[in-house]
Amino acid sequence: YVEITVSSFSVNNIHDCTCLPSENQSNLALGLMIQVKDNGIGIATEEQPLLFKAFSQIRPNENQRGRGSGLGLAISREIAERHGGSIGLKSSLGQGSTFFIRVPLVVLSSTTPVRSSQSDAFASILAPQPTKQIKNNLSALVVDDCEVTRKLLSAQIQRIGFNIIVQAENGVEAIKACGYDDNNNTEETNYPFDVIFLDYCMPICTGPECASILRANQCKSVIIGVTGNALEEDIALFISAGADSILTKPVSRRQIIDKLDEYKSRVHLTTSITTSSS
Repeated sequence: YVEITVSSFSVNNIHDCTCLPSENQSNLALGLMIQVKDNGIGIATEEQPLLFKAFSQIRPNENQRGRGSGLGLAISREIAERHGGSIGLKSSLGQGSTFFIRVPLVVLSSTTPVRSSQSDAFASILAPQPTKQIKNNLSALVVDDCEVTRKLLSAQIQRIGFNIIVQAENGVEAIKACGYDDNNNTEETNYPFDVIFLDYCMPICTGPECASILRANQCKSVIIGVTGNALEEDIALFISAGADSILTKPVSRRQIIDKLDEYKSRVHLTTSITTSSS
């Protein structure tokens, strides 16, 4: 299982919070802590330092089948530290792992009680921020073998302006959702999605394999590959298989909007992008 918890923390001594101005060093910091816990195989103590080094993986052939670049946690650590926070883990072989990130978000006056200000501070931080929203009658197919990723991406594009969103957990399901089968036979239920967001690494049928089959069936949808693999050869393979463009995880709404702007003529986007607080 995987357990995710989000909590707040307060720090009386924030001298190490390098993102804060020096004049605030004596104040109180209110921060956010996210923990991700699993009951997997665990990580040996001597291997743990390798996790946060760039281009480093723990037994990649055994655990990841050689995929990935070994940059994810190194980049995450750099981002956390640039915000004055930290990232780390607690793990033992056979007992699972807990990864955590701590980031200071608000500096409070030393005379302000934490209890009375904490909920107001977090309400301000977590409140929806104004964002560009494309108002169109658009349809999308979101394909990813991770349910959490599918839901997150679907929520992002819904807020952008897509009102028809279908999800699939692998390439075979995606091909059928588009009205084809994996033998390249067109079915009567063919549905032309405006955009297909297609993950790279999936069981049964990968993203590039799926894109190739869709293009062989004359699929005209804009196919945007979504991948955690930043390697040039992986991106080139995806493009050669039929993807129009690539987004690298993690994906933000701003990145999606900017990417869709490149294909206005094909996905019928309007040129008017308004500000919305929704």
